[in-house]
Amino acid sequence: MKHNTQYGTRLLFCSMALTSLLLGCGGGGDGGGGGGGREAQPDAGVTARLPARSTNIALTSDDRRLVVVNRQNDSVSVIQVKDGNDVDVDAKLAEISVGKEPRYVAITPDDQAAYVTNAVDGSVSVIDLAAATPKLKGNPIAVGSEPRGIAITPNGTYAFVANHTEGSVSVIQIRTNQVINTVYVGGNPMAVTISNDGDLDDRDETVYVTRFFSELADPVNRPDGFNDAKRGVIDYFGVGAAIASGAGVAQLYIEPLADSGFSADRRQFCGNTRDILQSQGDVVFFNAGVDGDGDGAASLASDVFCPDNFSVDASAGGAIGRDVQGAYPNQLFSAVLRDYNLYVPNVGASPEPPVRFNLNVQALVTTLDVGSGYQVTTNLNNQIKTETPPADPGASLTRLFANDVVAIDANKSGDDFLVVSRGGNYVMRATVAPDGSLDLGAPGNVVRFQTGNIPTGVVMSQDGTRAYTNNEVSTSVTALDLIGNQVLQLDIASSKPPAPGTARHRSLLGKLAFFTALGVPDVLDLDKDGNFDIDVRDIQPLAFRGKASDNAWSSCASCHDDGHSDNVTWIFPTGPRQTIALEGTFANSDPRDQRILNWNAVRGSVTDFNNNSRGVQGGIGHATDVGGVNRSAEIFNHGPTSGISDALDAMTEWVATAVRAPIMPAPDSDAEYTGRQLFAANCSSCHGGEKWTKSSVLAYQNNPTFAANPLAANFFAQGRQPALDPNLTVAGPQIVALAIQGDVLRLLDDVGTRDGSNPLEIRGAGAIGGGLISIPGDPNEGVEVSPQSTQGFASLGGAGFNVPSLLGVAYHAPYLHDGSAATLEEVFDRHRLPQSGGQPISSVISDADDLEYLKAFLLSIDDETQPF
Repeated sequence: MKHNTQYGTRLLFCSMALTSLLLGCGGGGDGGGGGGGREAQPDAGVTARLPARSTNIALTSDDRRLVVVNRQNDSVSVIQVKDGNDVDVDAKLAEISVGKEPRYVAITPDDQAAYVTNAVDGSVSVIDLAAATPKLKGNPIAVGSEPRGIAITPNGTYAFVANHTEGSVSVIQIRTNQVINTVYVGGNPMAVTISNDGDLDDRDETVYVTRFFSELADPVNRPDGFNDAKRGVIDYFGVGAAIASGAGVAQLYIEPLADSGFSADRRQFCGNTRDILQSQGDVVFFNAGVDGDGDGAASLASDVFCPDNFSVDASAGGAIGRDVQGAYPNQLFSAVLRDYNLYVPNVGASPEPPVRFNLNVQALVTTLDVGSGYQVTTNLNNQIKTETPPADPGASLTRLFANDVVAIDANKSGDDFLVVSRGGNYVMRATVAPDGSLDLGAPGNVVRFQTGNIPTGVVMSQDGTRAYTNNEVSTSVTALDLIGNQVLQLDIASSKPPAPGTARHRSLLGKLAFFTALGVPDVLDLDKDGNFDIDVRDIQPLAFRGKASDNAWSSCASCHDDGHSDNVTWIFPTGPRQTIALEGTFANSDPRDQRILNWNAVRGSVTDFNNNSRGVQGGIGHATDVGGVNRSAEIFNHGPTSGISDALDAMTEWVATAVRAPIMPAPDSDAEYTGRQLFAANCSSCHGGEKWTKSSVLAYQNNPTFAANPLAANFFAQGRQPALDPNLTVAGPQIVALAIQGDVLRLLDDVGTRDGSNPLEIRGAGAIGGGLISIPGDPNEGVEVSPQSTQGFASLGGAGFNVPSLLGVAYHAPYLHDGSAATLEEVFDRHRLPQSGGQPISSVISDADDLEYLKAFLLSIDDETQPF
């Protein structure tokens, strides 16, 4: 590994000969570009000591003042953390209202101003830090849609802002606070970091921008659903070229990790081992009949996930029972640059089956040498697994896995790192191993610091003795002593959380339940007056360790950051399924109007997903101690929608009231008018209404829909488990259609997108049955049915799919149930319109310009778009 920040960028430019992309390597005063049109370099002031990075908590250069983004309260706080004698203090100097939903902050190298991105407003607020009391300075600077990361060049001349839903980076001239250029990158830009060669000229620096979502490396031959299908993307360009309107953009790639350190049991995905498991009585497969003696093993849909078709080793410890699993990088929240090395934490995805808590998401950190291209990725969970489980889990951070690593910082020399586990409520410390990867010191020397609730940012002091975290849900700061490895203060108030008893408080506790990988109390209304009484800072998720997941492995937010989709196609119990964004789940004007859930309409409420915590995430769920009663068994697909536990009701309320659609750039007038008319004529019958989908639980009995679990023993009754509403047509847990006053509303539509020849159309996990058949009068009433495994069977979808919402559709590529359409053009070619004789959209609308108008309208749909 190379170690020289000051010369790294220049070597990179020269070795790659990207003179049109970056600046030249010559010593010309204009940066080697030679362009007479280049803007003159403003007089340099103070030069930053370190490369800039995106963060939501920042320190002034003297380590005395923190600037903290309070996303929940649309404000920024300035907190003094050191006095003139270098003594730790916690004095809030000011709280300044900024734009709606601030996300990131950057401080100029001279400590005179802080720049804050406001996601909803599409702007940057400037805070005057030189004033006696910090205050807003001037008007907000308009940038692109949904701005996220911001970083300032070493001499404070330019700020670069990632416009998350616009695929661009705005360039702000600090001297004038005006946008002077826009650089178009790709994907959904998130974090920005800028090199620092230590000189007085910012034009020879390089800007690195992470794309939040990973992208398919070989869409034709390796679709999503495989652990190595995608790679992370980092765009980069030169500052000089960017300000001269000539920035070409190149890419660095983060490759999948071949071995995550965890293995999967693939014995049910290979023909030979399935037969052996069945013959030994170890597994009863689906289609084996009520008595379980049929040959269900023969119904393997494909061997695509079988590591060895010839092996007859069906032992749990054999090669097929312990098949090594990889993971690809995804959700690139953050990056920090030290020397040549870019350190990028991300939420790794392993979508291959079976679905299991330690195989789905991983805590990856990639070290990428931007000069040579060398990279090494470590899975922090692979290190953590070597720790010894603690004697008292609810009082110890030991062996907590690294859920959702969303932020990183390092000391100046790049040998001491801090990594944030959002859902684990802690920060871990790491050093650098000889191969350049991060090393936690496991098993015996792992250092963790407990934080306030849901930390999303961290900053280390320049002297390396202190660090501070931004705890988003607690609206607080945790102060860390890096000399003594101890927490100085858990919750320094950055802003005031909503008061218990208010609607905002209920929603905030729901956000905590959604984001935590540990747990929250099942009961939040202590005096049973209908209000949630516990202050958010008084909830210690560590005390409820094991409820949300196994040892903080995952949370709902791991796949649904901010309620959106991770854009991963998982091989789920129903088949290959693209993660569904939650912004179209509830109608804004009527929370009773909820979309039926999942691609196959197999779930009816957020409460149903408590069984994800139990069955997928390895936890016990949030219904085990409701007034001393374990109510977990009362939850099943299309069972009770509310009233099981306060924690689950709070989570439902957060999804219903706080999850918004990503804001999209407005279309031009032609697309708005013509595209809208085309949508009205061809799409609105299925994608109408506030939720942009006809799917709804509102018109039938849904609390509960079934009197008993439709996937339990009654699935094997002749009539299966009937719906309580006689107007419903169901197929097991699938809600197929609803009879309304003589008409039939199809809720599962066959639009021709399921390809039965696709080997990925396979079920990744799950079982049906278990218990006594209890349908009165059924021939098999009273017969006990063993659970029957559905692993390896053909996917669901023959009856059609539950219509997805189109809110924020531009943000959630790829498309269709299996993520097999990378673009809307591919959707137009494959999606058939039942009302048009089953013709694909591109045949019904044959004019190329009209298809472009329709596409532009679709890509603009957000909460501000008038529904049909």
